[in-house]
Amino acid sequence: MIGAEGYAAIIHTDASENVNEFIDQVGALQEPIMLGELASTKGRTYFTTGQFIGLARLGEIGRYLRSLSGVDEVEIHPLKRMSVTKGKKMDLTRHHLLVLRSLLKDARKPIHEIADETGLSRKRVRRVLQELMESGAFRFSVRSHPSRKRMTEVIIKAEYNDYDVSYHEFEKAIQNGENTGIFDVFYSTIGPVAFAWFYCKDIQDANEVARDLSSAAFVNHATTFLFRSTWKYPWLAEYKLKEMVESIRE
Repeated sequence: MIGAEGYAAIIHTDASENVNEFIDQVGALQEPIMLGELASTKGRTYFTTGQFIGLARLGEIGRYLRSLSGVDEVEIHPLKRMSVTKGKKMDLTRHHLLVLRSLLKDARKPIHEIADETGLSRKRVRRVLQELMESGAFRFSVRSHPSRKRMTEVIIKAEYNDYDVSYHEFEKAIQNGENTGIFDVFYSTIGPVAFAWFYCKDIQDANEVARDLSSAAFVNHATTFLFRSTWKYPWLAEYKLKEMVESIRE
């Protein structure tokens, strides 16, 4: 609805950076959604994903990341997700924004509390919620924390031969691993590169999937990225929504 696209970046440093400061510096931008430190044998390596509006802004994000202390190299990819359809647009009324403002404070707030806070009737709140859910302009979801279930968070970066290779064939190959839980697959829009994001019980399971992918006829190379730790940031869409609801006149 805000015209945003996704991106992923792999950041290599010489390990001279202060990690806590680096986390804050990346999060100072509105675009990053998450930052993860990867297991690395040289320096430090981070993987970050986010949203951006316009390729010019993506270039600015890349330059900003490269300017941070200790950064040696940044590889950045605009992405598309085959499993998620493009959202629709809708005109938001004052009632929509009032209900959304209430939900931003507490997404689990019951209807009667939303009604009390907004001054709308319960019937009106129900109708507004129904309109939002059926519009196709909003996605209601949760953010997972695999570490709470003692799952290992892994990304496999695969470089394949043909940019036009069947996405269904690629995703089928990824999902062949018996002990993996596929979370999502992101495809670079600037080259034949895919990022498969999944959870597994053990790093050996991830290595097995990576070996299977590497042996596929359409894959040139597959690299396993194991997360040591991750940090989450608000979505760009959340920042934009907050700007909209803060503009409501009482």
